[in-house]
Amino acid sequence: MSHRALLALAALAVAGLLLLPACRRPTDLSGESMGQYEVRGQLEENTCESGYAAPESLWFHVELRDAAGSELGWWKLPDAGIVEGTMTDDGTFRFEGHQPVVAVEADPALGVPGCTLDRAEVVSGTLRGGPADASVPDDAGAGAAPGFTGTTTVVVSAASGDCSSLVGSTPGQFPTLPCELRYALEAERVVD
Repeated sequence: MSHRALLALAALAVAGLLLLPACRRPTDLSGESMGQYEVRGQLEENTCESGYAAPESLWFHVELRDAAGSELGWWKLPDAGIVEGTMTDDGTFRFEGHQPVVAVEADPALGVPGCTLDRAEVVSGTLRGGPADASVPDDAGAGAAPGFTGTTTVVVSAASGDCSSLVGSTPGQFPTLPCELRYALEAERVVD
């Protein structure tokens, strides 16, 4: 595998759509805030193995918002784009994004078709603990503190070209494509 391909794969591992770890809280958006959350994630599965250098745990802040009277919702990380998805009345949500990553540059003069990977990520979960403006003290015994539980799943697949040089048993290669990784997410609503 070429040095450029290794660099592209390293970029793939840190180029998250929905889960770039962050320390600052999200900025204001239109719509109604369902709250800002401190999220912790734990890696449950990584069939990409060393092809996708996934950390064992995640920590980030996110803001969830919805549009009154519809199932439209937004997932917003600090310093990242807004991801549109669904937020239902019962508190379930789903956000999805795709990102193409050129892992091997095409070189027609040398007959190299190149390889583009697709990184698809789905974050889903359910809010708990009442409406976003309700405060449930930890010692109140009224149930869990406001937050959400969920998962994020990332699927890496070959989108175009010849990606066979990225698959194998050498460190840094994918054992197979497509492959996926999944995190369990647990979040608590942050009080401003």
